[in-house]
Amino acid sequence: MNVQHMTKGRVLDHHLEGTELHIGTPAQVIDLAARERDAEVVIGLRADAAGGLDPEGDLHAATIIIPPRRYEMGEVTEESDGETITYQDRVAQPLNLAAVTLQLYGLPDLPTETEE
Repeated sequence: MNVQHMTKGRVLDHHLEGTELHIGTPAQVIDLAARERDAEVVIGLRADAAGGLDPEGDLHAATIIIPPRRYEMGEVTEESDGETITYQDRVAQPLNLAAVTLQLYGLPDLPTETEE
């Protein structure tokens, strides 16, 4: 996965487990392969002032860009009326994680206890 730091500041914790992106604290799990479509998918994540993921948050924290699904021609076999039929068709390829982009935006630093 291509990780880009778009602005300075602390960013959301993140790591990959297979095709699942774990992002934020506590982690929100996004299955990138399940979100893949025939067109590019862009997912925006927002955060609250404390840096927690919040769909209503005031801060843009990250953007995930999943490229369109890739296809190759391949042999497909189907059963129809007890007969096996084989033909050429487009076959979806697994998600290419190297083509996924995670853009991280800096969040404001949290105040320390001595600043209160």
